[in-house]
Amino acid sequence: LAAAAAAPLLATAQEGPLAIVRLWERRSGACLALLQQHACDMHALALSHDGTRLAAVGKDHRARQMLALWDISAADAPVPAVELVDAKVTLHHVRRLAFVPPAGGSAEEPQLASCGFESVRFWRVKRGKLHCCGLPLQHHEGEMLLDLAFDPPPASPDEAAAPERPPVRMLV
Repeated sequence: LAAAAAAPLLATAQEGPLAIVRLWERRSGACLALLQQHACDMHALALSHDGTRLAAVGKDHRARQMLALWDISAADAPVPAVELVDAKVTLHHVRRLAFVPPAGGSAEEPQLASCGFESVRFWRVKRGKLHCCGLPLQHHEGEMLLDLAFDPPPASPDEAAAPERPPVRMLV
């Protein structure tokens, strides 16, 4: 299950041999879209803070772990549209995904973070393709990183500009 406070949508994933991601309209409970990029083993979903991007991790037809990113900004339009931005096979184990909160009302493309076995990675879209870079982890060999979280984004533009709260992103 993936949800964002500012988004009118929910996303759910079906695990097993038929991996399907469903987008739901919160208010009516109507299913707006079925997304099937993965072959099986869906195990992580994340919805961007503004509800315009959805990321999912599962396995492809060759049983390789794959991260897929969709633009779902028009999923609740009168004529619903969902576009696959990119799908990338990764050799790095991914257990959990989270979108990085935007910095001070920034209009940049949402960024993702993932964690898993001996791995924390940051993902972004550049020229229409997913790219990632790893965070060096010292003293964590052989460890499974189970979850990640960020400070929440500012609730209002006034809070973002407040001098007592510097614009720092914190990974916990």
